[in-house]
Amino acid sequence: MKRLLATTALLAVLTTPVMADVTIGGDMEWSYQDNDGTTSTVMDGDINFKASTSTDTGMTYGADFNLDQDGNDDGGNSITIANDGFKLDLGDVNSALDAIDDTTDFTYVLGNGSPSTDHSAILSLTPIDGLTVNISNATGNDYGTTAGEGYAYSGTYAIGEIATVGAGQMKNADDSEELLMNVKGSMGPLGVAFEKHTATTTADVDTDTTTMGATYTIDALKVGVELMETQSAGTISSDEITLGAQYTVAPGLVAFAEMTEDDKTSSEKTTAFGISVKF
Repeated sequence: MKRLLATTALLAVLTTPVMADVTIGGDMEWSYQDNDGTTSTVMDGDINFKASTSTDTGMTYGADFNLDQDGNDDGGNSITIANDGFKLDLGDVNSALDAIDDTTDFTYVLGNGSPSTDHSAILSLTPIDGLTVNISNATGNDYGTTAGEGYAYSGTYAIGEIATVGAGQMKNADDSEELLMNVKGSMGPLGVAFEKHTATTTADVDTDTTTMGATYTIDALKVGVELMETQSAGTISSDEITLGAQYTVAPGLVAFAEMTEDDKTSSEKTTAFGISVKF
């Protein structure tokens, strides 16, 4: 009996949540793809565990980690400290540029957006209504990140409910850098976006990735288009168009069809059909 009581007490301690709120969510996505005659099926998904608690002073502390469909690390694992005026994320997090980019990408599998780089810490501030400022950093040897040593900063400003403009820059220790500018807006069912990402090497060679996109939503149906061009030293290496349609069958369940084609690369001609489930 004593052993039973001790075991019961231990289980009660182990199963008592330390954090006030724990949520589990994620998504699973399946698609059938035809890449210029080569067909395949693709599965992509992740599960997210997030825990948070708040103090009497208004501070919120949290942690999250993510696993993909194979049980491997899916990135984005971090500890968060926040209040009404700031949020600090530590771990494998977005860089300040990633925090505001991909304004044109509406797709599930074939869209582009801008090149991305993770950092190890990002601080977000909201000094006034509509304005968000982000500052991020990487030491060059950080868990889960894709960056060398450097820092980045960015900001977005919402012009009422009509449009949001954003800009940011990344400075790396090897003297390479990235610059990002974008704008997105909406009017009723119509959404439009523009984004330009410029990566500059240590030899001062620029690679510009310019994307434009538009979406139109009718009840449960959304259709969209994204145009992407990559140019370096006066040479266009990619000139891609992506078309897509999404239909919300039920809350959390979306059926989609997408097509992309690149005038500069025939192997980029791909069609995809699939479904996505979020929970």
